[in-house]
Amino acid sequence: YTRDDAQGAFIGPWMAKKYAGKKVVIMHDKSAYGQGVADAVKATMNQNGLNEILYEGINAGEKDYSALVTK
Repeated sequence: YTRDDAQGAFIGPWMAKKYAGKKVVIMHDKSAYGQGVADAVKATMNQNGLNEILYEGINAGEKDYSALVTK
């Protein structure tokens, strides 16, 4: 198993390259692990030149995410 910060450090630069010039949203499930991965992805993605348009935590298991989609 790999720590959440290590996973984020790996995927963030890849996302910055793969999605350069695109609109990116980062969502997590508010768990310590999920938010840790999201925070690390956000940090390393931003360091590599790609900024998200929205960073949001969701309540896992919710039935209606329409308010989030509207954002």
